[in-house]
Amino acid sequence: MVFRPSPHQEFPVVHLVNFGIFVFALWTFSCFLRNWLRLQHREQVSSPGGNWLTSFSFCIFLAIITRSIGLDLVTPDLWVAAMVFLAAAVSCRLALPAANWKHYGLLGLVLGAGYYVKAALLPIGCALLLLLFLFLPHEEREEGIERRRRFFLLGFSLMIFAVVAAPLVTLMSSRVGRLSIGEAGRLNYAWWVNGSPQDFAAWSESISPAYPGPDQHPPRVIWRKPAVLEFASPIAGTYPLGYDPGYWYSGAKARIDLKKQIVTTMGVLRDYLSMCKPMMPLFGGAITLFAFGMRPGAKAATPRDAWWLIGWALAACFMYALLLVEWRYVAAFIALFWLGLFPILTSRVETRVVLPVSATVIATLMLSFLGFLALQGVHVARDSIHPRPPDYEVAALGLRALGLKDGDRVAVVGTGFECYYARYDRLRIVAEIPDEREFWHMSAPGLRTLEGLLAASGVKALVAPNRPEDAAGADWKDLPASGSERMSVLLLP
Repeated sequence: MVFRPSPHQEFPVVHLVNFGIFVFALWTFSCFLRNWLRLQHREQVSSPGGNWLTSFSFCIFLAIITRSIGLDLVTPDLWVAAMVFLAAAVSCRLALPAANWKHYGLLGLVLGAGYYVKAALLPIGCALLLLLFLFLPHEEREEGIERRRRFFLLGFSLMIFAVVAAPLVTLMSSRVGRLSIGEAGRLNYAWWVNGSPQDFAAWSESISPAYPGPDQHPPRVIWRKPAVLEFASPIAGTYPLGYDPGYWYSGAKARIDLKKQIVTTMGVLRDYLSMCKPMMPLFGGAITLFAFGMRPGAKAATPRDAWWLIGWALAACFMYALLLVEWRYVAAFIALFWLGLFPILTSRVETRVVLPVSATVIATLMLSFLGFLALQGVHVARDSIHPRPPDYEVAALGLRALGLKDGDRVAVVGTGFECYYARYDRLRIVAEIPDEREFWHMSAPGLRTLEGLLAASGVKALVAPNRPEDAAGADWKDLPASGSERMSVLLLP
């Protein structure tokens, strides 16, 4: 709406916006760090040998956020990181002197805005409010009075949170016909715990598409061998199955199953263990500081301000442990975990130990990050020296040359999740044939019958990858390609 990009410019503009989100995430991280350092000085746990925590913190940002989320993949996760750091920054401010109802209202506003970024931030935001009530440090005063005051102020935050989130909850609930904060949780539980088919063809077959229930509307199966799914209506978009999977899977029921839940969680824990490998320098530094802190004569000071931060990070990781986890889902929380843990460990250790340990951790992480950066730089330089248009653009221009235009309907062999040429040409994918191998083994009469069925659905062309030499006879036209995958098109009457 702001840039009004042409099809050629649209994806670069998307990545430009994504880079802007990254800059915003860096700014929110800086806001958090500023308030976090003020809190450390207030608790008198900062090291007199220098601002090691500042260097350590930005090292964490580069090593964890930049590498695990990155800038190449366009997902909500950079936004999530930005909102998480902003909420943490406001939470730190609540523990500083002169915090008032405005700061608590701001916290509710930030948490409510985070829900619009990703539905998972609604329960995670509620967990933060509970942890702030239990562990947030406060001014020295009578404990009972302070707890009542904090209860009312955090209640005000919760009220603002609810008011901001209410419009989206209302819209989501009216759309699906029941109370809902988002369909992602229900779908993922049905897929990863209950074992509902994640393949659209298998899902359509499993619930008898000929006689679906009132709350079931899977993609329509218009051909059995191979399975051909049609989904021209009622969902719009370039690829309706990806645009709103919650609609097509509305019949999927999420049912609590303790045995399957344990199996799923054990698998996610293995994923967490694999994530620990790039963080070995942090584990090594933490173990070293802990060992020095346990020696006789070590300082007894333990900062109170870090427990809510560590608890929030662990709560988010626990929530994802119930279903599915990827680095990018929990990157911001893992960064906060280490930034909360290290001040606790260093508070019991002398400066002459803190500085070399932290310097070693920083150097090790940055060497790894610089190696990663150099590798990415090589790819960028190679693409700059030998530029070539992306595959989706070459395919899209080829389809234009064959006469397809804005709004035309197409069918694809395979899935439409990566058919970016359709977006470039403003086409609509309204049918797909998931099994590529089975399609290419169709007989010529069967292919002609299938052509008629697709044409009856308004399909103008069938796009298929990697056509074999012995494919059934038809008037296939090969598209030019800049990559390894070959695309062929069958124009329908």
